[in-house]
Amino acid sequence: MVTIREATLEDIPDLVYLEERVFDTDRINAASFRNYIRNTRGTRIATVIAKDNTKLLGYYVLYLSYTVTSTRLYSLAVAKEYQGKGFGLLLLKNAEKRTRSAGKEYLRLEVKVSNTKAIDFYRKLGYTEYARQLGFYEDGSVAIKMKKQLWIK
Repeated sequence: MVTIREATLEDIPDLVYLEERVFDTDRINAASFRNYIRNTRGTRIATVIAKDNTKLLGYYVLYLSYTVTSTRLYSLAVAKEYQGKGFGLLLLKNAEKRTRSAGKEYLRLEVKVSNTKAIDFYRKLGYTEYARQLGFYEDGSVAIKMKKQLWIK
């Protein structure tokens, strides 16, 4: 049975392990996960995981106070062996629900221009490109900035 819940400090080793297996660059380290879980960065941050018994399937980090009208999906990752099985969708829908509950109109995110699988995933779910940022990632890659309007004022 899959459980979605807030991450705890005890989850950090699994989060770092997953991060190292999913991303080649721009990885979140243990200290950053600790800050996100403790919300010590001066903004409200949700770090949410999906677990199946003892296995970490994926996670997301959501900046809830990104702007007056939007939240920012800072990171979303699913273990490679669980990709394509609906866990990314489950996590993203949870992030969208949190965004609406926070009274925000938009969910924004960035995705590496070379990550066509993720770009297609987000587009199919109604996310649209609104900008590109050169040199956004550690390796100098371009980021596609995407957003989805979750409700209309």
